[in-house]
Amino acid sequence: MSWTREKRDRIRDEMLSIERNGGVTPDRVVAAASEETSAMHDQFEWDDSVAGAKWRIEQARELIVQIHFEVTVNETVVVVPRYTRDPSAACDEQGYVSVEALVTDPDRARAALQMEMSRIEALLGRAQRLAEALMLGPQLVGLVRRVQQFRRTIERRPSA
Repeated sequence: MSWTREKRDRIRDEMLSIERNGGVTPDRVVAAASEETSAMHDQFEWDDSVAGAKWRIEQARELIVQIHFEVTVNETVVVVPRYTRDPSAACDEQGYVSVEALVTDPDRARAALQMEMSRIEALLGRAQRLAEALMLGPQLVGLVRRVQQFRRTIERRPSA
């Protein structure tokens, strides 16, 4: 999404307000964006003949993952998603948590990273099967093993 700096800042501020007032979920983002004065309003299709409530939930999820912030790690600036799936939310529950909040909660931080690594493993497994069908399989085997090893390392690592 291509936003002006002002637009990006307004959307970020609205997301932070949602976070402070009960947490970020797609339903809460849609509710906030439904106000015509919201900076997020134009990011949604409001015409029910074109898209319904379920589509707006998907649009909200897409909007949530587009919000980033900068973190300095060892003098290197890294652009990071501001929100990730809340590892403490049940599988059938909506919920995102800010990466900033995870920094102060090592157990949830590790759980969030484990969830990310599991998704990466699943995608790599799919890519590996496709590569094998295209006679290009051996190139991915080492990468898949390294990702699996990293995930196991995270699982074994004690909390700080």
